[in-house]
Amino acid sequence: MGFDKSVVFCLFCWAETDSQALSTGLANVARIPYTFNFIACHMWYIYMLVGLYLYLPIFSAWVERATRRQKEIVLALWALSTFLPYFTEFVSRYAFGTCEWNSFGLFYYFAGFNGYILLGHYLSLYVHPRPAKALAAALVLVAAGFAITLTGYEYILALPEKTPEQIELFWTYNTPNVVLMTVGWYLLARLVPVKSGSRTAALLANLTACGFGIYMVHYFFVRLGYDVVSWLHLPAALCVPVSAFVILVCSWMVVAAGRRLLGRRSVYLLG
Repeated sequence: MGFDKSVVFCLFCWAETDSQALSTGLANVARIPYTFNFIACHMWYIYMLVGLYLYLPIFSAWVERATRRQKEIVLALWALSTFLPYFTEFVSRYAFGTCEWNSFGLFYYFAGFNGYILLGHYLSLYVHPRPAKALAAALVLVAAGFAITLTGYEYILALPEKTPEQIELFWTYNTPNVVLMTVGWYLLARLVPVKSGSRTAALLANLTACGFGIYMVHYFFVRLGYDVVSWLHLPAALCVPVSAFVILVCSWMVVAAGRRLLGRRSVYLLG
């Protein structure tokens, strides 16, 4: 396209090449159906989401028939599976039957994002504490999960040599610390009063409608978010929240405008 070679890395810091050729772009797009590339690394979520949708008919049939106790047993096994990333890193690479020729270990069928589906179902159906109790529990859960994440991340950063997998170890979504924060934020969200027909309800409804599109386009604004916080010289603790807010607002504006301009046809482009 004739821009300086650095422009690709300014927008996509993990890009595999600085090529601006149309053929390179088309090749990257052609790979998306079967593997993501570093210019579309956030697409990992889409493969996972499609897999969950394919799994839902089986999951739903079981949930309809399972007792509360049976759901709790499955959740307990899933909770154990969330320790596997740490067990694999600090205890044994081959855990509970996994090896070079077998990736499907003891907890495999109870691990992963399907556990969050069951957890959300269980919390919505069976867990309804009083507001004061819910608030106290939520704050403890979020604080505990965050403390584990921060402490673990600082430990990894202190290592003289570290792999990308190790750097992201304590961010891994299927880990106990993330589960703790997830439950905490869920309890907090349920405490927020939203009246039907209010502006807040309408705003949240629009955010929900635009949510998938926001996720799909947000990666284009990540560098912009970093640039804004750098320009503002913000304290380190504010960099991520402010950057996230900038990315959300920019992505939301683009998707909302697209939905308004394209009408019903926007579903094919923006979800």
